[in-house]
Amino acid sequence: MLADRQCDAIILYTRHMSEKAIMSLINSIAMPLVVINRDVAQARERCVFFEQQEAAFQAVEYLITQGHRDIACITVPMHTLPARLACRATATR
Repeated sequence: MLADRQCDAIILYTRHMSEKAIMSLINSIAMPLVVINRDVAQARERCVFFEQQEAAFQAVEYLITQGHRDIACITVPMHTLPARLACRATATR
């Protein structure tokens, strides 16, 4: 495991680990661990994330103010939450 390899810190990006598994990992290692793109309620001070739908909405709003009208949403597979949020933001405009 990385914790045994003398790393200074771990940056964790995962869509497949449960919050319980993430908390177990956080509690089992002594080194700093930051979780990106997830809101883990019990460890918010270790999480870096943003509101994806709001960010996509702001991007679309900017494009509209620049005169663009035909805006497409090209994203990852639709079964993922980021894709659904991005397309939802695009559709609301």
